[in-house]
Amino acid sequence: MSITEKQRAQNTKYYLAHREELLEKVKAYQKENLKVNIESSRRYAQRNRKKRAAYDAVQYAIKTGKLTKKPCHCGKKKAEAHHENYNEPLLVVWLCVRHHNELHYGKKDSYGSSNDCT
Repeated sequence: MSITEKQRAQNTKYYLAHREELLEKVKAYQKENLKVNIESSRRYAQRNRKKRAAYDAVQYAIKTGKLTKKPCHCGKKKAEAHHENYNEPLLVVWLCVRHHNELHYGKKDSYGSSNDCT
């Protein structure tokens, strides 16, 4: 299901109007479910050992200066590392959250030169 630009604008408007309330709800949920969240994270890491090792390798490389974060192709500076191949953990493409999600959820090829990111 694709979200329309109108829906995205409405969601953003709502979030900005209720930001503090929403953040408090998230904090309360995380605090109440801390053990569940920790266990869930542990199980995920066990099921996805290569993914977790690649993630850890990128984080360590950034920390030690061997890898530098870069902006997404749309220009957003806050970007995430995307791995095409977990056997090459330091070979990554930097994508903003929106383009990273689009790539993973099959909406389109997020490597293009799209500047439609908002």
